[in-house]
Amino acid sequence: MREFKFIRGKYTNENIFNSDETKACLFAYDRDGELVQFTEKNNKEFQDKFAGLSSGDRLSEIYTLRPSQFTISATKEVNNYSFTFNANEMTYDNSEIIPENVRKAAESYIKSKTTAHIKTTDNVPKLNLEGNTIEKTTVEFTFGKKTFTRNLVFKVSGTLEESGYLLANGENVTAYSDIANTDNPKTGVFYNGHFQIKVQSQSNDVVSNSLEVTNKGNLNVATSYTTSENFIFVVNGQIKNSVDYSDNLEFLLYTKTRNSGNTITENGITYYYVGKCTVMSRNNKIVKGYETSYAGKYVLKDSKLIQVTESDLTKNKLAIYSSDEYHIIGNNVYEDDSSDTEDYFMHIDNKNPLVKNITNENAYVNEKGVVSPLITDNIFRQITSVNVTATQSD
Repeated sequence: MREFKFIRGKYTNENIFNSDETKACLFAYDRDGELVQFTEKNNKEFQDKFAGLSSGDRLSEIYTLRPSQFTISATKEVNNYSFTFNANEMTYDNSEIIPENVRKAAESYIKSKTTAHIKTTDNVPKLNLEGNTIEKTTVEFTFGKKTFTRNLVFKVSGTLEESGYLLANGENVTAYSDIANTDNPKTGVFYNGHFQIKVQSQSNDVVSNSLEVTNKGNLNVATSYTTSENFIFVVNGQIKNSVDYSDNLEFLLYTKTRNSGNTITENGITYYYVGKCTVMSRNNKIVKGYETSYAGKYVLKDSKLIQVTESDLTKNKLAIYSSDEYHIIGNNVYEDDSSDTEDYFMHIDNKNPLVKNITNENAYVNEKGVVSPLITDNIFRQITSVNVTATQSD
């Protein structure tokens, strides 16, 4: 923002903008959204024109705008690109908010007066298909005698139709291992051309209760083991009143009740040996609070296999899977049938083609910068819509 002080009726004929502003800035506006020329001088015409903008002897609402105060984006329109300039909300020094009417006027003006030159050998931007490594394109903008550059990322979106013989995918699909001989079709569930068999979940018990121990011997699996006031545990040589579950857990039980066993003393109290306590094997039980018991176990959520967490342990039983690499098709879990190693194809009728989003797996950018479908021996593709938009990367 340009802050300018003057005394009304006194004309110095000096430039109201300094040399840094005239070199670095593109243009300036008053608070009413009217252009202020960089050639303006403090003369009678200037004061007559701007005196009404402020009180006293200060005129402070002239907003200078530099290239760095605009964020640039683009959209392809037929064979050309339309660039949009969004003005920053703050002034260059971040001291004040630029009024909206000034920003809108500036955005319209720079768009109308700026030309863009795409800095590639063929003046065509590097188009980015989904799935490819992002490439930036440098664009040079010319406003009058001033130039500035931006790096933009031009992204492709759109749809295409596929027909012919494609790798079989989905449920209730009729597919062929040899498209030249369709006499022996196979019907079932397929994933990327492979015949699938259903994977059944395993029902695991979830243990969420604690257990009070009053006798020696084998103990059921519990989240933890506690004593009453008449007992104590000795775990790995340490006296405790409770112990959390762990695999292969053993500990010694002592009681205040006098007997002929060995004794230990804790806080001046003598405890008598009862015997050894051994926790039985989990046998795939999941123990709440014991992460080892559910490590490498997965649950089906929102068509994904997700690692089990404590938040899943809210019921007495949990349907789990031993891997997250199975295939989710429909609402079921499948894996490749290891006894059938054939690649299967399904026929897609031209009247009912598959509609897919454009990605690097079904399209490419040709040498002229045009998005083209990938055509193979078995698959015909036709682009139905394509859009290119660009956002500023730096």
